[in-house]
Amino acid sequence: MCCGSMSWFPRSRSSVAMRLELQGVGHSYFRGAPQEVRALDGIDLVIEEGEFLGVIGPTGSGKSTLAQCLNGLLHPTDGRILAGGRDITGGDRKNLRWLRQRVGLVFQFPESQLFEETVEDDVGFGPRNLGLSRDETAARVERALELVGISDPGVARRSPFTLSGGQMRRVAIAGVLALDPEVLVLDEPAAGLDPAGRDEILGHVKALHEHRGLTVVLISHNMEEVARLADRLLVLAGGRAVMAGTPGEVFRRGPELRAMGLDVPATVQVLEALRHRGWTLPEVLLDVEATADAIASALQAGRGTGPC
Repeated sequence: MCCGSMSWFPRSRSSVAMRLELQGVGHSYFRGAPQEVRALDGIDLVIEEGEFLGVIGPTGSGKSTLAQCLNGLLHPTDGRILAGGRDITGGDRKNLRWLRQRVGLVFQFPESQLFEETVEDDVGFGPRNLGLSRDETAARVERALELVGISDPGVARRSPFTLSGGQMRRVAIAGVLALDPEVLVLDEPAAGLDPAGRDEILGHVKALHEHRGLTVVLISHNMEEVARLADRLLVLAGGRAVMAGTPGEVFRRGPELRAMGLDVPATVQVLEALRHRGWTLPEVLLDVEATADAIASALQAGRGTGPC
Protein backbone atom coordinates (compact mmCIF):
# COMPACT_ATOMS: atom_id res chain seq x y z
CA MET A 1 0.00 0.00 0.00
CA CYS A 2 1.61 3.22 -1.15
CA CYS A 3 1.69 6.45 0.74
CA GLY A 4 3.68 8.54 -1.71
CA SER A 5 7.19 9.78 -1.02
CA MET A 6 8.34 9.32 2.56
CA SER A 7 11.72 11.00 2.30
CA TRP A 8 10.85 14.66 2.00
CA PHE A 9 9.22 15.34 5.40
CA PRO A 10 11.98 17.32 7.12
CA ARG A 11 13.42 16.16 10.41
CA SER A 12 13.80 19.27 12.54
CA ARG A 13 15.54 17.18 15.17
CA SER A 14 17.79 14.14 15.04
CA SER A 15 16.76 11.59 12.41
CA VAL A 16 16.98 8.94 15.13
CA ALA A 17 13.64 8.30 16.82
CA MET A 18 13.30 8.81 20.54
CA ARG A 19 13.63 6.11 23.20
CA LEU A 20 10.95 5.90 25.89
CA GLU A 21 11.50 4.24 29.25
CA LEU A 22 8.92 3.52 31.95
CA GLN A 23 10.24 2.73 35.41
CA GLY A 24 7.69 1.30 37.85
CA VAL A 25 4.90 3.37 36.33
CA GLY A 26 1.51 3.26 38.01
CA HIS A 27 -1.60 5.34 37.63
CA SER A 28 -4.69 5.52 39.84
CA TYR A 29 -7.92 7.33 39.02
CA PHE A 30 -9.60 9.07 41.98
CA ARG A 31 -6.52 8.42 44.08
CA GLY A 32 -7.26 8.41 47.79
CA ALA A 33 -11.01 8.31 47.27
CA PRO A 34 -13.25 5.33 48.08
CA GLN A 35 -13.79 4.77 44.34
CA GLU A 36 -10.04 4.70 43.54
CA VAL A 37 -9.23 2.60 40.46
CA ARG A 38 -5.73 1.24 39.91
CA ALA A 39 -5.35 1.40 36.12
CA LEU A 40 -1.59 0.78 35.85
CA ASP A 41 0.62 -0.96 38.37
CA GLY A 42 4.41 -1.21 38.28
CA ILE A 43 4.99 -1.04 34.52
CA ASP A 44 8.64 -1.43 33.54
CA LEU A 45 9.04 -0.96 29.81
CA VAL A 46 11.59 0.29 27.29
CA ILE A 47 10.38 1.31 23.84
CA GLU A 48 13.43 1.46 21.62
CA GLU A 49 14.14 3.99 18.90
CA GLY A 50 12.39 3.00 15.69
CA GLU A 51 10.54 0.06 17.28
CA PHE A 52 7.01 -1.03 16.38
CA LEU A 53 5.42 -2.11 19.66
CA GLY A 54 1.99 -3.71 19.78
CA VAL A 55 -0.01 -3.49 23.02
CA ILE A 56 -2.83 -5.95 23.66
CA GLY A 57 -4.98 -6.83 26.63
CA PRO A 58 -8.58 -7.34 27.69
CA THR A 59 -10.96 -4.43 28.24
CA GLY A 60 -9.96 -2.51 31.35
CA SER A 61 -6.37 -3.75 31.32
CA GLY A 62 -4.87 -0.24 31.21
CA LYS A 63 -4.01 0.08 27.52
CA SER A 64 -5.53 3.54 26.96
CA THR A 65 -4.16 4.81 30.28
CA LEU A 66 -0.68 3.72 29.18
CA ALA A 67 -1.10 5.53 25.84
CA GLN A 68 -2.09 8.78 27.57
CA CYS A 69 0.84 8.54 30.00
CA LEU A 70 3.26 8.25 27.07
CA ASN A 71 1.98 11.54 25.68
CA GLY A 72 1.77 13.36 29.02
CA LEU A 73 -2.00 13.63 28.88
CA LEU A 74 -2.02 11.65 32.13
CA HIS A 75 0.75 11.73 34.72
CA PRO A 76 1.90 8.61 36.58
CA THR A 77 0.94 8.53 40.23
CA ASP A 78 3.93 6.21 40.78
CA GLY A 79 7.25 5.71 39.03
CA ARG A 80 8.65 7.85 36.25
CA ILE A 81 8.85 8.13 32.47
CA LEU A 82 11.97 9.10 30.54
CA ALA A 83 11.71 10.38 26.95
CA GLY A 84 15.05 10.63 25.19
CA GLY A 85 16.64 10.50 28.65
CA ARG A 86 14.56 13.42 29.90
CA ASP A 87 12.29 12.90 32.91
CA ILE A 88 8.80 13.97 31.84
CA THR A 89 6.89 12.45 34.76
CA GLY A 90 5.50 15.61 36.32
CA GLY A 91 3.14 18.17 34.88
CA ASP A 92 5.77 20.82 34.12
CA ARG A 93 4.35 22.91 31.27
CA LYS A 94 7.68 23.28 29.45
CA ASN A 95 8.26 19.53 29.62
CA LEU A 96 4.77 18.78 28.36
CA ARG A 97 5.13 21.11 25.37
CA TRP A 98 8.46 19.49 24.53
CA LEU A 99 6.98 15.99 24.88
CA ARG A 100 3.85 16.56 22.81
CA GLN A 101 5.90 17.82 19.89
CA ARG A 102 7.71 14.48 19.92
CA VAL A 103 5.10 11.93 20.98
CA GLY A 104 1.92 12.13 18.92
CA LEU A 105 -1.21 10.44 20.29
CA VAL A 106 -4.09 9.31 18.07
CA PHE A 107 -7.17 8.40 20.10
CA GLN A 108 -9.73 5.76 19.30
CA PHE A 109 -12.26 7.29 16.88
CA PRO A 110 -9.96 10.32 16.34
CA GLU A 111 -12.41 11.89 13.88
CA SER A 112 -14.42 12.98 16.92
CA GLN A 113 -11.58 15.45 17.60
CA LEU A 114 -12.05 17.29 14.29
CA PHE A 115 -13.47 20.76 14.76
CA GLU A 116 -12.17 23.27 12.19
CA GLU A 117 -14.13 24.42 9.14
CA THR A 118 -11.73 22.92 6.59
CA VAL A 119 -9.38 19.94 6.46
CA GLU A 120 -6.32 22.14 5.99
CA ASP A 121 -7.25 24.29 9.00
CA ASP A 122 -7.74 21.22 11.16
CA VAL A 123 -4.43 19.61 10.19
CA GLY A 124 -2.67 22.96 10.61
CA PHE A 125 -3.99 23.57 14.12
CA GLY A 126 -0.97 22.02 15.86
CA PRO A 127 1.72 23.74 13.77
CA ARG A 128 -0.03 27.10 14.22
CA ASN A 129 0.01 26.57 17.98
CA LEU A 130 3.74 25.91 17.76
CA GLY A 131 4.13 29.41 16.34
CA LEU A 132 5.26 28.27 12.89
CA SER A 133 4.95 30.67 9.99
CA ARG A 134 2.03 30.53 7.59
CA ASP A 135 4.25 29.09 4.83
CA GLU A 136 5.77 26.42 7.09
CA THR A 137 2.32 25.50 8.44
CA ALA A 138 0.95 25.17 4.90
CA ALA A 139 3.93 23.00 3.90
CA ARG A 140 3.43 20.73 6.91
CA VAL A 141 -0.28 20.39 6.18
CA GLU A 142 0.41 19.39 2.58
CA ARG A 143 3.08 16.89 3.62
CA ALA A 144 1.03 15.35 6.42
CA LEU A 145 -2.00 14.90 4.16
CA GLU A 146 0.16 13.24 1.53
CA LEU A 147 1.57 10.88 4.16
CA VAL A 148 -1.94 9.60 4.86
CA GLY A 149 -2.82 9.35 1.18
CA ILE A 150 -4.74 12.62 0.67
CA SER A 151 -3.05 14.59 -2.10
CA ASP A 152 -6.08 16.22 -3.77
CA PRO A 153 -6.03 19.99 -2.94
CA GLY A 154 -9.80 20.00 -3.28
CA VAL A 155 -10.11 17.72 -0.27
CA ALA A 156 -7.93 20.03 1.83
CA ARG A 157 -10.39 22.87 1.28
CA ARG A 158 -13.47 20.81 2.16
CA SER A 159 -15.14 20.54 5.54
CA PRO A 160 -13.81 17.42 7.30
CA PHE A 161 -17.41 16.53 8.16
CA THR A 162 -18.26 15.95 4.49
CA LEU A 163 -15.69 13.15 4.22
CA SER A 164 -16.13 9.41 4.66
CA GLY A 165 -15.31 7.83 8.01
CA GLY A 166 -12.00 6.48 6.71
CA GLN A 167 -11.02 9.85 5.24
CA MET A 168 -11.88 11.62 8.50
CA ARG A 169 -9.70 9.12 10.36
CA ARG A 170 -6.80 9.89 8.01
CA VAL A 171 -7.28 13.64 8.44
CA ALA A 172 -7.13 13.22 12.23
CA ILE A 173 -3.90 11.22 11.95
CA ALA A 174 -2.47 13.87 9.60
CA GLY A 175 -3.10 16.48 12.29
CA VAL A 176 -0.78 14.55 14.60
CA LEU A 177 1.82 13.96 11.87
CA ALA A 178 1.91 17.69 11.10
CA LEU A 179 3.66 18.13 14.47
CA ASP A 180 6.52 16.01 13.05
CA PRO A 181 6.58 13.55 15.99
CA GLU A 182 9.31 11.00 16.63
CA VAL A 183 6.90 8.58 18.31
CA LEU A 184 3.36 7.82 17.16
CA VAL A 185 0.98 6.24 19.70
CA LEU A 186 -2.25 4.90 18.23
CA ASP A 187 -5.14 3.70 20.37
CA GLU A 188 -7.25 1.36 18.19
CA PRO A 189 -6.79 3.51 15.06
CA ALA A 190 -8.83 1.16 12.84
CA ALA A 191 -11.76 0.65 15.24
CA GLY A 192 -15.15 0.75 13.54
CA LEU A 193 -13.78 0.78 9.98
CA ASP A 194 -14.67 -1.78 7.34
CA PRO A 195 -11.89 -4.18 6.25
CA ALA A 196 -10.82 -1.97 3.32
CA GLY A 197 -10.65 1.14 5.52
CA ARG A 198 -8.79 -0.76 8.22
CA ASP A 199 -6.20 -2.09 5.76
CA GLU A 200 -5.76 1.40 4.31
CA ILE A 201 -5.14 3.08 7.69
CA LEU A 202 -2.77 0.38 8.89
CA GLY A 203 -0.95 0.38 5.55
CA HIS A 204 -0.13 4.05 6.05
CA VAL A 205 1.02 3.40 9.62
CA LYS A 206 3.29 0.59 8.44
CA ALA A 207 4.75 2.78 5.70
CA LEU A 208 5.47 5.59 8.18
CA HIS A 209 7.34 3.15 10.36
CA GLU A 210 9.31 1.55 7.54
CA HIS A 211 10.17 4.61 5.47
CA ARG A 212 10.51 7.33 8.12
CA GLY A 213 11.81 5.20 10.97
CA LEU A 214 8.99 6.46 13.17
CA THR A 215 8.62 4.69 16.50
CA VAL A 216 5.07 3.28 16.65
CA VAL A 217 3.05 2.06 19.62
CA LEU A 218 -0.13 0.38 18.37
CA ILE A 219 -2.90 -0.56 20.78
CA SER A 220 -5.28 -3.06 19.23
CA HIS A 221 -7.75 -5.81 20.07
CA ASN A 222 -7.15 -7.37 16.64
CA MET A 223 -4.57 -10.15 16.95
CA GLU A 224 -4.00 -10.37 13.18
CA GLU A 225 -3.12 -6.66 13.09
CA VAL A 226 -0.47 -6.78 15.78
CA ALA A 227 0.91 -10.12 14.57
CA ARG A 228 1.41 -8.67 11.09
CA LEU A 229 2.78 -5.27 12.05
CA ALA A 230 4.57 -5.32 15.41
CA ASP A 231 8.19 -6.18 16.13
CA ARG A 232 7.31 -6.87 19.77
CA LEU A 233 4.16 -7.28 21.84
CA LEU A 234 3.28 -6.16 25.36
CA VAL A 235 0.34 -7.87 27.05
CA LEU A 236 -1.47 -6.00 29.83
CA ALA A 237 -3.92 -7.50 32.31
CA GLY A 238 -5.24 -5.87 35.44
CA GLY A 239 -2.95 -2.89 34.89
CA ARG A 240 0.19 -5.04 34.91
CA ALA A 241 2.58 -6.12 32.17
CA VAL A 242 2.08 -9.89 32.21
CA MET A 243 3.80 -10.92 29.01
CA ALA A 244 6.21 -9.49 26.42
CA GLY A 245 8.12 -10.80 23.45
CA THR A 246 7.99 -11.17 19.69
CA PRO A 247 4.56 -11.97 18.23
CA GLY A 248 5.68 -15.57 17.77
CA GLU A 249 6.76 -15.86 21.40
CA VAL A 250 3.56 -14.33 22.73
CA PHE A 251 1.11 -16.22 20.52
CA ARG A 252 2.81 -19.50 21.40
CA ARG A 253 1.20 -19.02 24.82
CA GLY A 254 -2.37 -19.38 23.58
CA PRO A 255 -3.85 -21.01 26.71
CA GLU A 256 -2.58 -18.16 28.90
CA LEU A 257 -3.94 -15.55 26.50
CA ARG A 258 -7.34 -17.25 26.37
CA ALA A 259 -7.45 -17.34 30.16
CA MET A 260 -7.22 -13.52 30.02
CA GLY A 261 -10.05 -13.29 27.50
CA LEU A 262 -7.76 -12.81 24.50
CA ASP A 263 -7.21 -15.02 21.48
CA VAL A 264 -4.54 -15.88 18.93
CA PRO A 265 -4.41 -15.10 15.20
CA ALA A 266 -6.43 -17.27 12.84
CA THR A 267 -3.29 -18.90 11.41
CA VAL A 268 -2.28 -20.10 14.87
CA GLN A 269 -5.81 -21.39 15.47
CA VAL A 270 -5.72 -23.41 12.24
CA LEU A 271 -2.33 -24.93 13.06
CA GLU A 272 -3.48 -25.76 16.57
CA ALA A 273 -6.64 -27.50 15.31
CA LEU A 274 -4.71 -29.59 12.79
CA ARG A 275 -2.05 -30.59 15.32
CA HIS A 276 -4.84 -31.83 17.58
CA ARG A 277 -5.87 -34.09 14.69
CA GLY A 278 -2.39 -35.57 14.50
CA TRP A 279 -0.76 -33.32 11.92
CA THR A 280 2.93 -32.50 12.29
CA LEU A 281 3.02 -28.72 11.96
CA PRO A 282 4.78 -25.73 13.56
CA GLU A 283 3.23 -24.25 16.70
CA VAL A 284 3.16 -20.70 15.40
CA LEU A 285 3.09 -19.19 11.93
CA LEU A 286 1.71 -15.68 11.53
CA ASP A 287 1.76 -15.32 7.75
CA VAL A 288 -1.16 -16.78 5.79
CA GLU A 289 0.97 -17.89 2.84
CA ALA A 290 3.56 -19.51 5.12
CA THR A 291 0.76 -21.32 6.93
CA ALA A 292 -0.73 -22.59 3.67
CA ASP A 293 2.72 -23.75 2.50
CA ALA A 294 3.30 -25.62 5.78
CA ILE A 295 -0.06 -27.40 5.47
CA ALA A 296 0.63 -28.31 1.82
CA SER A 297 4.09 -29.62 2.73
CA ALA A 298 2.63 -31.71 5.55
CA LEU A 299 0.10 -33.25 3.17
CA GLN A 300 2.76 -33.96 0.59
CA ALA A 301 5.07 -35.57 3.15
CA GLY A 302 2.29 -37.65 4.65
CA ARG A 303 2.36 -35.79 7.99
CA GLY A 304 -1.34 -34.92 7.68
CA THR A 305 -4.47 -36.69 6.55
CA GLY A 306 -6.42 -33.75 5.14
CA PRO A 307 -8.97 -31.57 6.86
CA CYS A 308 -11.79 -34.14 6.86
